[in-house]
Amino acid sequence: MMSESGVKVEHWRWDKNVVPVSLEEAQAGAEGFVQFMPGELSPQASPLLIYPGMQLQEWLEKIHRAREEVAPLGCNFLRNVIVREHLMMFRGERLLVEGSHLSDVSIEWANAYGIRENEPVRNALRIEQPVINALGPGYLIYGHWIVDFIPRLAIAKALLGKHFASYKTLLPADAPEWIFDLSECILGIERQDFLLYDSNQTRLDCAQVCAPTFAHGPQYGFHSFVREIYSKVTPAPVQQARKICISRKHFEKGTQGLWKMFDSRELFEEAATVRGYEIVYPEAMNCLSQVDLFSQAKVILGEYGSALHNSVFSRPGAVLGAIRCPNSVQSTLAAAFDHRVAYLIPESEWVDERGVQRYACSKAQIHEFIDFVETKSNEV
Repeated sequence: MMSESGVKVEHWRWDKNVVPVSLEEAQAGAEGFVQFMPGELSPQASPLLIYPGMQLQEWLEKIHRAREEVAPLGCNFLRNVIVREHLMMFRGERLLVEGSHLSDVSIEWANAYGIRENEPVRNALRIEQPVINALGPGYLIYGHWIVDFIPRLAIAKALLGKHFASYKTLLPADAPEWIFDLSECILGIERQDFLLYDSNQTRLDCAQVCAPTFAHGPQYGFHSFVREIYSKVTPAPVQQARKICISRKHFEKGTQGLWKMFDSRELFEEAATVRGYEIVYPEAMNCLSQVDLFSQAKVILGEYGSALHNSVFSRPGAVLGAIRCPNSVQSTLAAAFDHRVAYLIPESEWVDERGVQRYACSKAQIHEFIDFVETKSNEV
């Protein structure tokens, strides 16, 4: 989809135009990049758990063992930037981006909806206080907070140190309550640390912006700093390990992301229950309860998605059984946190007349998969 003018937005890659500066220089007004940690090669995942009859084995193994160079972590300090819509940043009609998946989404949306520095027309609000822009498209989706936004905020907080209190983090006013719970639980960032704005009515003219890097590469190979972030809030292992099965029963129509439906969900959950799994609903829990739950789990079953990314709170060696695999993120998380993963690829997938992604598994396929995961979770 292209805007009515048919003209693509011009974008500028700041990560390809890095000018190193010190934090002191940035605080004094200089533009440039302040490094927090050097880059590194993303970790190698444990071997993919493969069972007889597993579909897409060759492709799954390829994405599971992939590694990539993660660029240095740090913050870009920018002056006189326009922020609008879903945290898109503009200067002189150029969209400011870095080489990430969410930057690609920003470019796509800017082209699709004709978003420019001054279009569509919005009320202008000048912000003199320094701000942090660590978010972007996907800010309404829990999984993006786990893999994208919490790590970016952690980088900014660690790098800025005592200066962090003088910044406000930009956040659209339609942010759900769980965002404040999550950010305070993981990083100690409270509601008053955010600057809320109406993204449908207002564009922000920001005097000073601190834009932290992502803590992963373009293909979501993670920097080791991500493990450090979540290990700080994960309690010490307990003796009794739990077996949990994540349910989307109450969430299938409540998602802010792709609308998807597992037609064999009841069959899957019944099979899991028979084998002693707890059926859990993470969206109904606060952050501390989710941390506690996943930190105690030795094996986790569930549909691929945001809730499964809570594995960042699980102990090394935990086994994950994921239904579907649309991308590599769960595998790259497993590599970062030393987990073992098996994938159940549905026998059939389709898109219905409402645009819902639907998929289904046979009873035999489900039982074979859960039995296999059970066996692997009991291995010492």
